[in-house]
Formats: sequence, C-alpha cells, structure tokens
Amino acid sequence: MVLSERRGRLTEQETARFLPSIARFRISLDRTPSEAAVMTLARRHHRLIVYDTVYLQLARREALPLATLDRERAGAAQAEQWL
Repeated sequence: MVLSERRGRLTEQETARFLPSIARFRISLDRTPSEAAVMTLARRHHRLIVYDTVYLQLARREALPLATLDRERAGAAQAEQWL
C-alpha cells in the first residue's frame, strides 16, 4: 500500500480507511510451500520474482483459479499449462 501511496494511486487517508476492512476477510497463512518447487519455477520463468512464484505455486497446489492482471505471472501459468 505504501508503494501505491508513493506512486500517487492512494493517499495516506485512503490507506487508513482501507486497512481495517481487511479484517473481515478470513486470511490464513500458507506454511507449506515447497522450496524446491518454488525455486524450480522461479528459475524456469526468470522474469518472475519469488513472491509471484510462490503465488503461482499456491494457486496450483490448492487447485484455485489464478487471479492476476500481471502478464508475467499469467504467462508463466499458461506456460506451465495451469490455465
């Protein structure tokens, strides 16, 4: 969110109003990423950062649809035949 503030997409006040709304979502932590699978995927798709790779691997492992507007992430998912 701070990055969005720096880029002028959000104000500090908008961030402050938004953050409490996150509490309504049932957020859980994924503590089981396969380090080997993440690193293999990151190496295969060199334009992805580790965060993107973990996101892809989680969606695949949980058999969830991929929600992204990021071309690199979507391209990697297509290359892996996950879409």
